[in-house]
Amino acid sequence: MKIIHVLWSLGRGGAERFVLDLATEQQKEHEVCIVAICGGDMQALFTDQGLEVIVLGKQPHSFRERFQIVEQCKKLFREYGPDVVHTHLGADVWAGYFAARPLKISWIMTAHSHEPELGFLTRTLRFFAYRSARAVVAISQSVRDMVIWRYGISEQRLHVVPVGIRIERFEQRERHQAGDIPKLVIVGRLSQEKGHEVLLDALALLHRPWFLTVVGDGPLRLSLQRQSERLGIAPRIRWVGAVNDPSYFLTTADLFCMPSWHEGQGIALLEAAASRLPAIASDLPAIREVFDRRSMVLVPPGDSESLSRAIHQSLSQYTEALDRADLAANVVRERFSIQSVAKAYQQIYLSL
Repeated sequence: MKIIHVLWSLGRGGAERFVLDLATEQQKEHEVCIVAICGGDMQALFTDQGLEVIVLGKQPHSFRERFQIVEQCKKLFREYGPDVVHTHLGADVWAGYFAARPLKISWIMTAHSHEPELGFLTRTLRFFAYRSARAVVAISQSVRDMVIWRYGISEQRLHVVPVGIRIERFEQRERHQAGDIPKLVIVGRLSQEKGHEVLLDALALLHRPWFLTVVGDGPLRLSLQRQSERLGIAPRIRWVGAVNDPSYFLTTADLFCMPSWHEGQGIALLEAAASRLPAIASDLPAIREVFDRRSMVLVPPGDSESLSRAIHQSLSQYTEALDRADLAANVVRERFSIQSVAKAYQQIYLSL
């Protein structure tokens, strides 16, 4: 089978990481090609896995440039002759609705988030994309509910397949007590939806030793660093920037924090759980689908005082935190392997 995955960019993000792992697994049995509207920091990771990568150009800003991308996609699809075009994020409209659909190619799209704060035009274009794809996959039940409510997709064309992770990449953290200065870690793009500012406020309220490592980069880096300076906690924070593989930081930390305002699935949390690292996460629908309060501490999103108390309690009762981490690791290893996710997508492809 010939499969083309189309993404808007190859920048660092959870969806891009998932497509990398999925395509790597699929190429064991199929011919797989990655097409990106524009490049990004992860491009080398795709090529390192032996995947064919085609970058169409730079970030398009006008409708004229976007429709040039459409024509490039059509030309590529005709030459490549894919059995399936699988689109993600912004590529759903331009490579899917405007390119694959007119050519009558079997086209599937994956909904990776709840799509907050989209403008009217983007929302309208995505409406037509969702209504036209041969199949739509939501990465969680809560994303599925959004798709049905917002776009009116029939359940016959809608599937739920979680994101998968290459679990063997993540060694399990040794079961030991936290250090005298507990090491906290947060992994994710430095953007508004990830809630870093909530974590900084929570840590400023915490009257005990701690040290935070921030893994990731993004548009809010400078404002977050300034916030940490205003709060008087800047010397206790290390900003390491974006990394290709966060596993080292997960196995050497004592507590993972994910204070997101919203998540489609929370791939960084899955990776932390696979590493058997105790974690605290926002109480979001997609998170509750996976973890209950036996395996995860959940706090209201945006509530820095509750987050601060949860951090203090987790560090003070660390044996219980380790027990929760054991349960969470078992959940992820049973349900979120990339191998099982690839099989689920294979069945959807064949159904087309």
